[in-house]
Amino acid sequence: MENDTVGFVLINKGQRIYGRDSICGKWHRHTFEDPLEHDFSSAGCKRVNLKEFLIEVQEIFDREKIL
Repeated sequence: MENDTVGFVLINKGQRIYGRDSICGKWHRHTFEDPLEHDFSSAGCKRVNLKEFLIEVQEIFDREKIL
């Protein structure tokens, strides 16, 4: 069965540490600071494609000095 769901996720040690999801066209974000919560702010609701998500992940890596 096909549905209107999109999910991008950054995982570390089996746990989501950042993500963006769209369920029935409504986007939200799971922030790096609180990955269990749903961020429906204007920034959190921004629609992203895979390239834009990977840019956000790189920004997190740079900011947090990961890698």
